[in-house]
Amino acid sequence: MRFLLRLGVLVVAFAGCDSVGDDGLVTRYSGPEITEADAAVPNPPFGPATWEGWGFLGYHERLVTVSRTTSCGDECARTVELQFTNGHDTDLPEAVRGWVIVEQGNPDGYSETDLPIRRAEIQDWGPGVFSGVVYPEPIDGASTAPLVFWADGLPVAVE
Repeated sequence: MRFLLRLGVLVVAFAGCDSVGDDGLVTRYSGPEITEADAAVPNPPFGPATWEGWGFLGYHERLVTVSRTTSCGDECARTVELQFTNGHDTDLPEAVRGWVIVEQGNPDGYSETDLPIRRAEIQDWGPGVFSGVVYPEPIDGASTAPLVFWADGLPVAVE
């Protein structure tokens, strides 16, 4: 249900925008091959956290969102979400944005913080696998560790 709600909001939000903004530099990845295991992170007491996502194929642009959720304590979830956009005639995304979302159950709480992106290096850009490395912009109090992402089997909504 949460996925459908987010997808619905995404479709409405995207339909009203001409561009995503906050463009980071997007290039082709040239390092060692990235695998799904490379992108997974420890998530105690659960198993490793992996990436999931969805896509939106509009008349003029394609939007792909990937996210990874980890536990941040008792009744707390931390989600890193990356959103890429590109035109139909390009083989790499043209723009990338990021967010960190923290949801707590006790006490109830929700926060969403922009994650400025300095650079994104793309290894695979669909249709089956979306993978690469994203480098956050250095900001006070935030990690600048690269985010390795790898997602496959993304559902896609079509305009």
